[in-house]
Amino acid sequence: MVRPTARVSRSLTVRLAVLICLTVVVWTAVAGTVAFRRALHEAHQTQDGTLQQVATLVRVAPHGAIDLAGGSSTDPAADIVIQTVGARDDADHAADFPADLTDGLHTITVDDAQARVAVRTLPSGQRIVASQSVAARDEIARDAALSAVVPLLALLPVLLIVIVLITGVLLSPIQRLAAELAGRGDADLRPVATAGVPSELVGFLTALNRLLSRSADVLDGQRRFAAEAAHELRTPIAAVSLQAEHLELARTDEERLHRLATLQHGLARVRHLCEQLIDLARSEGTDTRVASAWDTISGLCVDLEPAISAKHLDLDVDLAIDRDLRVPELPATLALRNVLTNAVRYTPAGGHIRVTATADEQEVRVDVVDDGPGITDPHAVLAPFHREADQSVPGSGLGLAITERALAGCGGRLDLTGAAEPPTGTRATIWLPLIDARPPLTAGNDTPGGSEPDRGDTMEE
Repeated sequence: MVRPTARVSRSLTVRLAVLICLTVVVWTAVAGTVAFRRALHEAHQTQDGTLQQVATLVRVAPHGAIDLAGGSSTDPAADIVIQTVGARDDADHAADFPADLTDGLHTITVDDAQARVAVRTLPSGQRIVASQSVAARDEIARDAALSAVVPLLALLPVLLIVIVLITGVLLSPIQRLAAELAGRGDADLRPVATAGVPSELVGFLTALNRLLSRSADVLDGQRRFAAEAAHELRTPIAAVSLQAEHLELARTDEERLHRLATLQHGLARVRHLCEQLIDLARSEGTDTRVASAWDTISGLCVDLEPAISAKHLDLDVDLAIDRDLRVPELPATLALRNVLTNAVRYTPAGGHIRVTATADEQEVRVDVVDDGPGITDPHAVLAPFHREADQSVPGSGLGLAITERALAGCGGRLDLTGAAEPPTGTRATIWLPLIDARPPLTAGNDTPGGSEPDRGDTMEE
């Protein structure tokens, strides 16, 4: 059985109004309670003072009758009765009071009812009692206390309504901003105007405008990339289609094999271009895996061994880093593979490639130096599909763009230097941030991998 869950309003206006109203109600209740108890206490003190004043004004006539100076012996409005201690007449309001009452104020029980009395001894020795029913006193005191609290309670609903209205008016700019943003189109990434908005929203809108600006840049980049990718794919695909038609028209086996080889070469180029487009998309994603920098560099060099051997290149690898230094796996692999592949591809047969690696407390530096044709514009070659002029080696112009974006995503960077005049060559320097991660320790070993890490490991091809 599914139990219904309470739905809490996410409206800032509603929540703020409710919280303010609850706060006002609580404080009103506290203030009303304190005011009521204080008014009740003051009413009782006033009544006690009245009883004492009445007892002070009592006088006894020669014939024994009790009278007030200028008044009667009873106060019907205040329900005060005046008589002597130990005496009881036939009056309806008379009562028996203990003879041992001392002068002053007392609360006693008379005829099964509580009374508040003020006792006074006259110069003649007679003792006068001014009494008042506790029930009557409490009723009068409650009426007086309520008269002090009722205006506050009557004002509370009006105050709550005013709070709700003021809260709605003060937060209306948020509603207007929400309506403005909701009415925009999907491609409308213009900054939101901050003029005339409350100062509390300026910081939020400034951050939002920065986000919109970055989103617009990313969207523009994606549009340019899509257009450039379509343009780059169109030519090899058209060539493959034409080669397939030529293969169909081949008449001899020799001609057919020749055109089949040409078709396979075109398909390999399309496949390589698609793989690079996938790598470019992966370089802009998030990947938290880490790997050993030493293992990554040496593994890529081993992977390129067939191409290095085919061109009779001299590969000198000097890795002066610990084996347990960890770097982001995907950015390091993409960047190093593209840089090493470019070095092998553009270095002439019999040429030399040198790979060195050093490290400090924060990053690993990898230098790949070749003696190929070099580059004339290190910044331009980082753009997707850009290739240097007079390049005879086939390529798509995506490798360095993938490298630069992959490194930017993990906090690394790429630096390219080259020369247009002899001696030619290119130096690609990659900085990879170190990640605080170590492989698990194996039983009986104090260091990862069970051996003391080496420094200055050198590989030569």
